[in-house]
Amino acid sequence: MRMAPALKRLEIELDHSLSEGGEQRLIFEQEHPGLDSVALSYTNYLDEAERFTSRRKNLTLLEGNAEEIAVKDHYFDIVTSIYLFHELPPKIREKVAAEISRVLKPGGLFVFVDSLQYGDVAGDYDALLELFPKRFHEPFYKSYAKTDLPRLFEKS
Repeated sequence: MRMAPALKRLEIELDHSLSEGGEQRLIFEQEHPGLDSVALSYTNYLDEAERFTSRRKNLTLLEGNAEEIAVKDHYFDIVTSIYLFHELPPKIREKVAAEISRVLKPGGLFVFVDSLQYGDVAGDYDALLELFPKRFHEPFYKSYAKTDLPRLFEKS
C-alpha cells in the first residue's frame, strides 16, 4: 500500500492571530489531524508564540520575518496568511507575497484572510474604510485597502 506524503503547512501570522486565529486552524486540524505545521513568529512575539505552540501537537515555531522565511524553495503544501497584509508597509507587502510564492509548492494552497478593501462590498463600507486608519493606529491600512491583491500575487 502506498502512503500519501505528509503535508506541511506554514502559518504566517501576527501575535494576535497566532493565539486567537482559531477558526482556520481548527478547520485544518479537524480535516488533517496529522498535518505538520510551522508557525512563523516575529522575534518580539516569541514568548507568546512559544506558550501557544507548546499546547499544540504537530506545530513547530519558526522565528523570523515573513519577507525572509528560512526554508528551502517549494517547501510547504499550504501557506496561510491571517490578518497580516494590512499591517505591512507596501514594499514589505510585495516581498512577503514573493516569499510566499517561493516557499509554496507548485499547485499548493494559499489561504488568505484579511480586511475588506475598497469596492469589496456595496454600500457605505468604503467610507468606513476611510475612517478606520484614522480612528485606530493603522499606518499602512489605506495603502493595503487600495492594493490590487490579485496583481500583487500574480507578480510574485
